[in-house]
Amino acid sequence: NYDDYDIAFPRDCGPIRAVAYQWTSLTRGSRQTDYAYYVWDGNLNGNPAPAPTMAQDACIDWIIGFDLNGCTYDRILEQVERKLGDIICSHDALTELQLITGTTSDLDAANAIDLVCLNGWDTAPQTTYNDIDYRFSDEFMAEHVGGEGFLNHETGSFQDAEYSEEGQNIKNFHDNKAKKTRMNGFEPIDSCELNSMMCCFGRDRQPNDNNGNCAEPLEENCVDADPADNSNLCYTNFDGTPYPGESEGDIHCHGLAWDDDPNEFTSQLKYNNLFFVSLYDHMYQRGYVEHLLDDENIPMCACMEDIQVTVSRSDCTQIDASLTFSIKYEGGLVAGLVATAQDNLNIHFNSCQGINPGNGNGQNNDLASYAYRLYLEDRITNETKTEIFNTLVGYAQPGNNANEEACEAAYESAFAPRSYHEPNDDWIQVFGMGSEASTDTDLTLWTSGSTYVPDSGEFYIKRICPTCNDDHNQIIYKRLTPLPEGFDIPRLFLETWSSVDNELNVDFELYSNMLDALEGTARWDACNYNDPGIGFPRDCGPDNLVAHQWTSLSRGGRHQDYAYYVWEGNLNGNPAPAPGNIPAGVDELTEWQQVFGMGTEMSDDTDLTLWASGSAYIPDTGNFYIRRTCPGCAASHQDIVYKRLTPLPEGFDVAELFVGTWSSIDNELGVDFELYSSMSYAMAGILSWNFCNYDDYDIAFPRDCGPIRAVAYQWTSLTRGSRQTDYAYYVWDG
Repeated sequence: NYDDYDIAFPRDCGPIRAVAYQWTSLTRGSRQTDYAYYVWDGNLNGNPAPAPTMAQDACIDWIIGFDLNGCTYDRILEQVERKLGDIICSHDALTELQLITGTTSDLDAANAIDLVCLNGWDTAPQTTYNDIDYRFSDEFMAEHVGGEGFLNHETGSFQDAEYSEEGQNIKNFHDNKAKKTRMNGFEPIDSCELNSMMCCFGRDRQPNDNNGNCAEPLEENCVDADPADNSNLCYTNFDGTPYPGESEGDIHCHGLAWDDDPNEFTSQLKYNNLFFVSLYDHMYQRGYVEHLLDDENIPMCACMEDIQVTVSRSDCTQIDASLTFSIKYEGGLVAGLVATAQDNLNIHFNSCQGINPGNGNGQNNDLASYAYRLYLEDRITNETKTEIFNTLVGYAQPGNNANEEACEAAYESAFAPRSYHEPNDDWIQVFGMGSEASTDTDLTLWTSGSTYVPDSGEFYIKRICPTCNDDHNQIIYKRLTPLPEGFDIPRLFLETWSSVDNELNVDFELYSNMLDALEGTARWDACNYNDPGIGFPRDCGPDNLVAHQWTSLSRGGRHQDYAYYVWEGNLNGNPAPAPGNIPAGVDELTEWQQVFGMGTEMSDDTDLTLWASGSAYIPDTGNFYIRRTCPGCAASHQDIVYKRLTPLPEGFDVAELFVGTWSSIDNELGVDFELYSSMSYAMAGILSWNFCNYDDYDIAFPRDCGPIRAVAYQWTSLTRGSRQTDYAYYVWDG
């Protein structure tokens, strides 16, 4: 049906009968307010499309449009301003751009033109890394920039046509398509948050190119040759390992940076620039390859935020390019405005022209200086510039390749209280708490008999405590005298700092860093001891006693984040002991079977039979572990591991011992069993408990047993009441 004034299509038309309220109206209201109309391209039936209808008030003849070098909002705005300056127009350039894009604000017009230019760049000639060489797939290139693959691992010249097909392919691509097409990227470097990439090379594989020290014969002079040294590795980000002086050997870093505007030449052609830096200029021309360290965590080339190293500086290449775009109104994605690239892309790879952040002068061939110029010209943000400087920490002195001072300051800011200039021998963690806990800790390496703490003395132990005072962030314990039989090092440091066979400047010395310890300078002069449960260093200090720098496993304290290390140099040529073989995750409950539970710790998975006589989990020969958890107990008693040492006599009732009456019969601490505060301690044999009592009827485990002295009310009872009502027992799968 039809002919109801201002009621539009389809009034009540329907497939079979009238259907009401499906119409729309511009004046009379309607239930339908979201709708659109289209015409089909097939309607043309081979005829040319009509010219689009353009905004009537636009002053420029956009059907003719104009040609422009590059395509960005700023370039188009500048060209529109020039054109409007040559004609009479009642509005400004910003309004003209709103009219031509069909938008109502400057921001929307800018966004629309950004999209026009992005689509325009897609009309430029395109290539991929696979166009260089049939082997250079995205997967191959991802492996290559990671420092792996045959290009990195082989030795020889890329410039030898008979030897290296890939070398000739790289040169041919550089001489032609690298300068005339836009290259596309690949994962993992297809989206860099910091507008920059860097390559740091660790090996020279090519002789006879006047770069690096690879020479013939290759098997003698090029097996592990170095590139020309233009930077200094300060430290590795992922583990905080410092590389003071020349400890990393010669390295060579070279990078690139680009604008925030995704349509600028530097942004659109960044993968051309990466090709030049990584494959042509450094690999083909100089033979520089591989990670700067032999570590899979460190890529050879990466986005700046993923490079995993902090260095003093980097060389830099910039893109200088031209490409003509035709900007016209002829239909398209955004209000009819279209940018089309002509086939005249021309790219030059030049040394970066930057500005020295330290003095404001011009500075060439320096990545930090180029990033600083981009920042000063509002082409990257201050945040991006700052993050780049956090990797290129010698940014203020771009001519100083080594810049040890910048490396030291950056390292000690990032990793305090560690010292940058410690000798580069490794320290091995033997204990950690809080934020300093580590899965790489080996508790056994500072126990009696370990070659890291020889009985003859003359060894070093380090404590790290980030929350302690500056003088106590790092302390080196230098042992002078032999250890008496039975001397328990973990107990000395962690449980009670004692004066027995342990007098300052007689049996040991203390220092604030390893260099002082090795040289015997600035040793500490004040120490006290013998407060039960107060660990190292009680109130010891450089000149006077200093309170509250100690830690404790049982008495609280201000410092819950700390770690201990033994020095590799303690071995003094002796073989390192075998690892403690304490399984990862042993302190979790994943490898434990529940055999009893009360209160909140009850579980449907409990199997009471697993700790009954004859169970494989409780062998008569002894040598088994039982664990109690008690979340409401004192911190020292929330997790207790019972380590059985001696065989079980006939009729020994394990369940009755733990949940009935805790008895001394065939069950004496230090003789038949040991107690520990964790399974890892139990397996390492450190910090076994020192006190136990027994034989109070129906008072169950652990009565008043404690790490150092009696601790009341941590027991449970099925008949006599108890403060502890939520607890469970487990047997170990091992």
